[in-house]
Amino acid sequence: MVGTGLEVRLRQGRDRAELSQFTRTLDAIRLSLIEIDGVHLVRGSRATWVVDDISHVRDDLVVRLRSRYKVTKDRDAEDMLVPVQALLNGAEVLHERPTVPDLFAPKTVRRLAKIATPTLGVQEVSLALYNGKVGDRVELDNAVRDNATAAVKPIAFSYGSITGKLCELKSAERGGGVRVIVRDGNHAIAGHVRRDGAEQLRELWNHRVMLGGIIRRNSTGQALRIDVDHMEAMPDTNAGRTPPSELLGAYAGTLTDKQIDERLDRMRRGEG
Repeated sequence: MVGTGLEVRLRQGRDRAELSQFTRTLDAIRLSLIEIDGVHLVRGSRATWVVDDISHVRDDLVVRLRSRYKVTKDRDAEDMLVPVQALLNGAEVLHERPTVPDLFAPKTVRRLAKIATPTLGVQEVSLALYNGKVGDRVELDNAVRDNATAAVKPIAFSYGSITGKLCELKSAERGGGVRVIVRDGNHAIAGHVRRDGAEQLRELWNHRVMLGGIIRRNSTGQALRIDVDHMEAMPDTNAGRTPPSELLGAYAGTLTDKQIDERLDRMRRGEG
């Protein structure tokens, strides 16, 4: 189903939702869509999320959000809706297991856990794609809340490195330095770089980098955050890079369909 936008249902309790709670929930969903879009595409035109319709069905407040955008050569209408589909897919994943979904940064997972937590006036939130008719609904229930909370809980700490595209830079509110997001495939990893590395970071933004430091991982082994003490630029493409079979000493043909980074990451996880 190709969607037009996102339908949000807020199940009210005996007491009607306060306006502040209603707007906070919608704004949290809007911010989640923006964060997912930032991981999906580092640089490009962005959608503005607007209210398409508001209605009241029994005890549910129903709000339809759609993207207002200008089609450009780098993005079409379908691409603008990638964040909606990723948000729905991520909620479905978190309904089943405690893992950071594709295109989610850890902060987006925390945000979803908060949305899934019942509050006075808003007992439950559900999401669905709409385009004339409404698609399958995903409930942000206790399972989503609990799995999202567990997905961003660090269990293991070790020194290591990650490689990916540097897609976000923000000044850290506490302790100085810079907060970063690195995209490795469809997985986004948070990081913290000391203040003295800020100048180098600006030069590396929107490029592939290798970051070294203490990595925090969740119970499934996913990297959540890295406290960076070393960074260096990496080639943006595989052109000119040593073939994996030569780098790893494998016989010819074994690794020709795999990137070096993918193979090294699998070895670090002990997957062979």
